[in-house]
Amino acid sequence: MVTMIIVEDEALERNALRNCIDWGLIGVEIVGEAANGAQGLSLVMELRPDIVLTDVSMPVMNAIEMSKSIRTIAPETKILFISSYDDFEYAKQGISLNIFAYITKPVDESELLRIVKKAVDSVMEEAFEKKMYDKIRNDYNVSLKLARQAAVHQVLTGVPIDKGELEQLGLGWLVSGERYMTIFLSVLENHKEKIHDEAISGLNKRLSEMAAFVIHLKLSRELYVTIMAGQELSRGDADKIRLLLNEFFSLSGVSVSRIEYAGGWEASPAQLYDEIRQRSLVVAPPAAVVKPEKKKSRTQIVEEIEGIINERYPEALSIELIAKMLHFTPNYIGTIYKLERGESINRYLQKVRLENAKKRLRETTLSVNEIALDCGYDNVTYFHTLFKKIAGQTPSEYRQEHAGSDGL
Repeated sequence: MVTMIIVEDEALERNALRNCIDWGLIGVEIVGEAANGAQGLSLVMELRPDIVLTDVSMPVMNAIEMSKSIRTIAPETKILFISSYDDFEYAKQGISLNIFAYITKPVDESELLRIVKKAVDSVMEEAFEKKMYDKIRNDYNVSLKLARQAAVHQVLTGVPIDKGELEQLGLGWLVSGERYMTIFLSVLENHKEKIHDEAISGLNKRLSEMAAFVIHLKLSRELYVTIMAGQELSRGDADKIRLLLNEFFSLSGVSVSRIEYAGGWEASPAQLYDEIRQRSLVVAPPAAVVKPEKKKSRTQIVEEIEGIINERYPEALSIELIAKMLHFTPNYIGTIYKLERGESINRYLQKVRLENAKKRLRETTLSVNEIALDCGYDNVTYFHTLFKKIAGQTPSEYRQEHAGSDGL
């Protein structure tokens, strides 16, 4: 319910306002009352009510003075003045304080309810707009992060991407042809740990003295890539950054088996990425498991499709991308898979993602939204809907029922 306090120095009128009017009829809860402006201000500081219904002329502190102070600590509060006809001109001094309404004495009960109801509607509308704004902002931030990650992934793996799209994401410098680029590849031993955005932001700030741009992102469960654009690094500077990255992963609770580095004064980002990836003895090129042979049985093709999905389900996989890895057409692998398994490739991908989401719900304390993103769902709302449709309960309900269990 919407909360309101009553500030009135006359006890009889204050009691009448509180007890003789059916505030519940318009969704209002009276959470406090005060006999003067000073007490009213204290209540506002303590209770943060949505609405303040106040007399104008009061001892100790009048409504004008109280309202000025309220505007500094709770500017969103709706303030309604009650004044006698003689005080009305005085009450209008509050016009600069954005007073919601002026009510003259004697107070008509039905008229008072109608005016306060308008304030209630305004409070509810503003609360709804704030929720919508917060949701849109959160969805935008998540979408922007995923879009930037996908774009950098394309650049690093040599997949063509429109330069205009990169510029819109603030990544035009990746393909600008300028002679600067530095890439560090971090190979993780323990990839189950979560590295939070706040920690990455802190790392970027520490690297900013050496680089004009820094991107730190997760390309797969084992690979974290730090891309820097700026001055060419000396060997000493490169060693400093390698130590900084080691420190960052250590503080984040993640074990790093190897950090590779390449400076890119002539090579493209994709060539640099390939160079440092090949240098690492513990990382196999993603394409290694999907190179087709001249003749393969349908069973072999299906097993390779499932191998790709099981390995790369957290990424933005599609039938088109899988087909490209296998050097077949999307229609061909879709038909082969359906004939062999009796279901679509997308259906299998969905099952793998949901089973891994269930495992995380049972075995980790990650939030549902984090799990959705980690399992390849960039639309968290869709993940909730799909999970409930298939599992018969929401992710939170599933976690409560299965937390700590080993079964599905």
